Amino acid sequence: MTTYTTNQAAAMLGITPGRLRQIAMTGRAGHRTIEGWRFTDEDIARLRHRRPGRPSADVRVRDFLTLSPQEARLIVAALKRRSRTPGVSERYELLISILNSVGHAKCFDELYGPGWRSLIARIADLTDAQARMVFDAAERFWASDHERETDELLSEVGLL
Repeated sequence: MTTYTTNQAAAMLGITPGRLRQIAMTGRAGHRTIEGWRFTDEDIARLRHRRPGRPSADVRVRDFLTLSPQEARLIVAALKRRSRTPGVSERYELLISILNSVGHAKCFDELYGPGWRSLIARIADLTDAQARMVFDAAERFWASDHERETDELLSEVGLL
C-alpha cells in the first residue's frame, strides 16, 4: 500500500499542507505516524470529492468510529462521572477509562459482548481530537434526560 507525506498529498489535492493537517485532525483522512501524517490512495480519492468550504461543525463520532450499541454503552458507562486529567492525552485517557471499567466488571463479555477487545484497538488508533469528540459525546449523553430509550439517546449524541 502506497502512502504519501502531508506535502505530497497536499500537492496532489491542490491544497496547503496546513489545510490537509487540519482535515487529518478531524479524522476524515490519514493516519498519524512517528514521522507525521501519512495518506493512502484511498484517502486522496476521498478528499478529491469533498465539498468545498468550511467543514460542518456537526461532525459526529459515528463519522469516524463505527460502534455497536454494546460498545457505545461501554464507552458511556466507562466515562460516567469521569473528568479529564490535564496534561494527559485524551486518547490515552479514553483507553484508561475503558480498561479500568473492564477490570471492575466480572462478566464483561456478557454485558458488552466479545467486541470490547477490538474496540480497544480501534480507540488506540484515534487522534486526540477524535478522542475528545468521544468524551464530548459521552458528556452530552450523561447531561441529557434519560427518559428516552438508551440507543435513541446514543444515536442523538452521535455515538450510533
